[in-house]
Amino acid sequence: MVKIEPSMISERTLQSDELRAVGCVAIESSILDRLLEAIICDACGFDSVKQELFTGKLMFAAKADAVKEILLPKLRSKKRRDRLTELHAAMKLANSQRVTALHGQWQWESSREPHDIADGRLYRAVSTHKKRRVTASQLMSIAHSLSAVHREMQLFYLPMIRRRKSH
Repeated sequence: MVKIEPSMISERTLQSDELRAVGCVAIESSILDRLLEAIICDACGFDSVKQELFTGKLMFAAKADAVKEILLPKLRSKKRRDRLTELHAAMKLANSQRVTALHGQWQWESSREPHDIADGRLYRAVSTHKKRRVTASQLMSIAHSLSAVHREMQLFYLPMIRRRKSH
């Protein structure tokens, strides 16, 4: 049987666990980004035109900041304000890690790993940012962090929607 060589550089240099992890980070950050947009639009009463005008060009960090600034004045209890501040910090940290993972400089390093050599891979891709290597397990940890923050933001915002609809 003839082995078909991957055509993309990423397929030739990243292991399957690394490809999966990068994909998970990208998808989880996109889902959280969409939730932040939805919260901004719901809290401000934006229609789809205003949504595009306001959030269309905002980056993730700006959306996280906007959510905090929009929701903080609406919260009555110190406990809820403190929780939003914690969630905002978690989003900022997850975003910083996401940027490192997805937008860090990708470099190729010589590989001496037996499984790489057996697969004909002489080099491995390494995401570096501030001279830090990001491994597949670290990428998955970032994806799990993004997912957890997404769930927590949903749980945090849901009572605000319910309270508004009941009035």
